[in-house]
Amino acid sequence: VESLLLTLGQHYITQERSARGTALDPVAHFHLSNGAIAGRLNFMANMSPKGLQESAGMMINYVYNINQIETNCMNYSEQGIVAHSL
Repeated sequence: VESLLLTLGQHYITQERSARGTALDPVAHFHLSNGAIAGRLNFMANMSPKGLQESAGMMINYVYNINQIETNCMNYSEQGIVAHSL
């Protein structure tokens, strides 16, 4: 189950888009539009009822690499490319 959920979570963050072409998740969109890298997905990180309902208990770390922020920001805003280490 863990492997399947992590694979689905990775797909959701890196591939799924809203009608406007942005990440479906508003928090992901915020970080990605500011040049972050989608880092590690954490399984069973938020086991509260809200965490289970919203993200199957998963959470993600976003990494800001000062040397990549501008490039990541442009790639995401212009081409929808998500910088990630997932």
